[in-house]
Amino acid sequence: MPGLATVAHLNVAQLALLAKVDFKVVYFDGPQQVEAAFRGQVDAAVAGYAPISPHVNARQAVALGVFAERRLPLARDVPTFKELGFNVTLGSLQGIIAPRGTPAAIVKALDDAISKAVTEPSFVSLAKQTGNTIDYKGPEAFAAELRRAFETNGDLIRALRLTSL
Repeated sequence: MPGLATVAHLNVAQLALLAKVDFKVVYFDGPQQVEAAFRGQVDAAVAGYAPISPHVNARQAVALGVFAERRLPLARDVPTFKELGFNVTLGSLQGIIAPRGTPAAIVKALDDAISKAVTEPSFVSLAKQTGNTIDYKGPEAFAAELRRAFETNGDLIRALRLTSL
């Protein structure tokens, strides 16, 4: 697992709670958990799909499920954990943020530039090749999504008693 209280950790912890199982979790720096799984040092690893897809395609690894609302474009045959009966859909977000109080004109200029960049054919192609989904929302919608994720993750962190970290 990439680290304590990361999205990967919260996904696995929520899965364990819902499935009523106890996982022994081992934390690694960076993507070393995948190599540890290939070496047989751990039974499973949590990773983004794009880096492991060659191993899955070569049948050196099996993708058990996806922590997301929808199946991944690169892994259409891999079910979501929600489809498997476990509503674990934290996924992960990537975004660009600015400090509170950034002038509206600068936020607008950034929004305009990002809106344009995410539609550039070379960016769209790269996202598709790497299994990423472009879902640009704009500043207000992204802020609302972050607030919802903060609330959801906060509830889970309190349930896991990770508040004293």
